[in-house]
Amino acid sequence: MIPWVIYTGIPALNTQFAIALLIGGSINAVTTILYIKAIKVSDLSLTVPLVALTPLFMLLTSPLIVGEYPNFFDYIGILLIVTGSYLLNIKEKSQGYLAPFKALLKEPGPKMMLIVAFLWSIAIKRTSVLMGVLFGHFIFKEKDIQQRLLGAGIMIFGVFVISL
Repeated sequence: MIPWVIYTGIPALNTQFAIALLIGGSINAVTTILYIKAIKVSDLSLTVPLVALTPLFMLLTSPLIVGEYPNFFDYIGILLIVTGSYLLNIKEKSQGYLAPFKALLKEPGPKMMLIVAFLWSIAIKRTSVLMGVLFGHFIFKEKDIQQRLLGAGIMIFGVFVISL
């Protein structure tokens, strides 16, 4: 980026820049607080994979913001991300087919992380999903690592498919 700025010069910093900086900074502050609270109150390996929902939310916000609509691969990616998020709590399936999704919404951490993912879809931000699951298991000794790693892996694959 620095060579580009040296080559083209520093752009004018006008009122639009200040407004964008204020909005972007506010979104980042809110998402940072919510992210930290989410991993504090719920399992890391359950909350961090939900960040992979950011591209799914981007598919919803992009038509409104930039007029970009989903294509075939985007729909495949959505299917994979939703499948992965379902698998994060697959053990709850015995309570009904929608129970894995409902279980995510019963926990306070995943609720907060869904807000983070949505706000990041506006701010176009990303983070490591698989590392969060692995840290949750190896550092915090969280259980259900197999289902959460599988779910997070499928969600990441869905993000990859959306980016095609």
